[in-house]
Amino acid sequence: MVPNDEPLLEMISPLLLILQPVCVGVEITFDATVADITHNNFGGRNGPTDKFALIENIGSYDSQAFHLKLESALTSGIDPDCTPDTSNPNNNPKCSIILSDNGAVTFYTKANVVYPIKFTLIDASDGSEMILPRFSFSLFDIGTSGRVVCVNLKTLTNHLTFRFSTPEYVWAETTYHTFACGACESSCCAVEPPGPYLNYTGSADITANGEAFTGGEMFQADPAAGGIDDVTDPLSLTAFQQSQSARFVYDGISSWIMAFGRGDQGGRHQFAGYTNIGTNVC
Repeated sequence: MVPNDEPLLEMISPLLLILQPVCVGVEITFDATVADITHNNFGGRNGPTDKFALIENIGSYDSQAFHLKLESALTSGIDPDCTPDTSNPNNNPKCSIILSDNGAVTFYTKANVVYPIKFTLIDASDGSEMILPRFSFSLFDIGTSGRVVCVNLKTLTNHLTFRFSTPEYVWAETTYHTFACGACESSCCAVEPPGPYLNYTGSADITANGEAFTGGEMFQADPAAGGIDDVTDPLSLTAFQQSQSARFVYDGISSWIMAFGRGDQGGRHQFAGYTNIGTNVC
């Protein structure tokens, strides 16, 4: 008689689920020990030749290494709100990128400006676009709050003028498969309610330097979030950090467009590949 193995299978199945790797897809990593920035001329900030930034060796697919190229999505490829390396040695030039110690990329931004960015995966062997199956691209630390500035004009009428600053935000072209935002999929919610979380405001069109960008959705910082502790490990964001962040899952594409924007506060946007934002969303 063949022994009944159903009880054994019932015991093994949960273990298999636990041992299965998290659904990462093709892994993108910005580990500075492997990756390298070889061009840093996004928006033509240092001249009209090779108007892009390039981060090499951020992953491999079918044993072929690939890079990530960042270009201004403006028609000319030149963004007038970017600044050259020599503009102010005491300040990070706008649109410059660095590989952060935490395995992320930092993109520096100017106040009250929106930067449309085209991201493209590049085959390292021949410079062509590389289409990847499912992969993640995360944006985090979107949490610097807006503020109200009250100025007394001291005119004859002695009126007060109020100016409202827009919080940091991200606009994403809807070419993604799905997204995780805090603890939710295809919407945003706090990992630990009732705390603040990134606001998903749905479909939105934006304008950058007179050009319209349509077919996207807006994710805006919650002013109640205030400052956010710097992320030290993109794979281990705290509950509060996850709540102010979003991870987009793409499937079968080589390029996508996003826009980074802010009001008076902030100064940078950060991104990485896979993170623990909405860990089970894949």
